[in-house]
Amino acid sequence: MGMFSHSKSYVGVDFGTSSIKVVELTHVAGEPRLMTYGYAEGVSQYARSNTPESYQQLATILKDIWASAHVQSKNVIAALPNFSVFTSVITVPSLKKEDLEGAVQLEAKKFVPMPIEETILDWRVLDHPRNEGEGEDKKTTQPAPVDHAGAQGHQSSSSTSSSTAGKHQGLSYVEVLITAAPKTLVEKYLAIFKYAKLNLLSLETESFALARALVGADSATVMIIDLGAVSTDIMIIENGVPVISRSIDVGGQTITTALCEHLGVDEKRAEQFKRDVGMSQGQQETEGMSRMIESTFQSVVNEIHYSLDLYRNRNKGSVEKVILAGGSSFLVGVSDYLERVLSLPVYIGDAWQQVSYPEELRSVLSELAPRFSIAIGLALRELL
Repeated sequence: MGMFSHSKSYVGVDFGTSSIKVVELTHVAGEPRLMTYGYAEGVSQYARSNTPESYQQLATILKDIWASAHVQSKNVIAALPNFSVFTSVITVPSLKKEDLEGAVQLEAKKFVPMPIEETILDWRVLDHPRNEGEGEDKKTTQPAPVDHAGAQGHQSSSSTSSSTAGKHQGLSYVEVLITAAPKTLVEKYLAIFKYAKLNLLSLETESFALARALVGADSATVMIIDLGAVSTDIMIIENGVPVISRSIDVGGQTITTALCEHLGVDEKRAEQFKRDVGMSQGQQETEGMSRMIESTFQSVVNEIHYSLDLYRNRNKGSVEKVILAGGSSFLVGVSDYLERVLSLPVYIGDAWQQVSYPEELRSVLSELAPRFSIAIGLALRELL
């Protein structure tokens, strides 16, 4: 059985490139409370495959997690990976609700780099005013929530907002955040959860899940850097909405591979060196390894600077702080290193900040928080 009895609970499922993370939350005394969690490593060969056999294998892994972690609910929210989904901010005339969908569809065809008929298109109106002719090329790569049932133009409950339009020469416009997810990707997730006999309530993008878990009600403009095993996602959150998100194929495994080649050691040994040394300064005997790790990480830093410049130029604002997530965020010295090169305060995110749990679990959950941030944010979707 799980940690607590409950009446209604929800499960966030994060399919990473190398692992699956699962978190079950419920409401207790008016606040989200942890019921249980679980994970499985070594799923890369199945996660990257698009065959019915791989879907069935992933479903079997999910069933094993459900059993070993004593997950009780079958109500699931899952995440679409940022790198697989296209997003842009477009400007359309301010129309009645029944006419707005058609305008969004027509404008989206100009931006989506694939046939619109092959995608599930989701959209939401943003709160930013826009006058005619301003910012019409403004784009992001950040996806919005996608309804798993596949209704194009559907606005899910977590992605609605009041419309504010700019006015110019009698014309009124609104900014709309559009997301286009390949139908084949959505169908893959539907198949996996069908095989697992789980109730997939919705598919949401990783950026929205991270924003919910790590930023919450904070009104500050925040950059989230999700340092994963094989890639790093960089997101800028404004008023709770991811307005910019970029991905780069550099992660913890990239550093491990570089250490293997540099030191001539096997992967297990290189992984241990990475964890022990990291980006720490002042240790003469390990300075060479630290510099090599920083050099490998430089492409991520370049992408971060590009995203900051992009936000300043397009949104006329600045990021106030940086929050780290992902398994590689615990690399020794990484937060201090980023503070130096970015001149911004950098924190390791606490994805459990809105969730209650037994005090005796604090140390282990704090260690797991960066890796479980997406799964926690997904489970919170139906509870906040």
